[in-house]
Amino acid sequence: MGEYPRTISGDEIPPELRAIIDSLTERLLSGNHPTHSLLRQQYSRATVTGVELTGAGFFARFAIPIDSQAVQPPRLIGGNVAMDVEGLAEGAGSLLCVSDGRLDFLEVYVYGDEPWTENTIVRSFGEVVPLPPEPHAT
Repeated sequence: MGEYPRTISGDEIPPELRAIIDSLTERLLSGNHPTHSLLRQQYSRATVTGVELTGAGFFARFAIPIDSQAVQPPRLIGGNVAMDVEGLAEGAGSLLCVSDGRLDFLEVYVYGDEPWTENTIVRSFGEVVPLPPEPHAT
């Protein structure tokens, strides 16, 4: 039970974890830029193919139908939704990744040393910073 990484297939994702994935993804796509609108359309047709629990959080992987309109630029990563999480003294954060113009994955990461499990309970969601519609300059 405590070994990481551990993968949960899409049809075995607990409903509570699926609700967290949905809530975070919707919040991260809540911006009013046309890119957010296209990504919300993608997400409405997406399948969560699996969740990889890493011990320091998780990755939820998305499959987007090939006929979904891709966004430009094709590579985006970022955003954040802070979370107050039961059993995690320092809470958790999240981000979205877009690859090849399509939603790729949601990442949740913990602040501190406590692991995120498939039974972790989010008490509340904090400030939302939507996925930036353009890549950050480096």
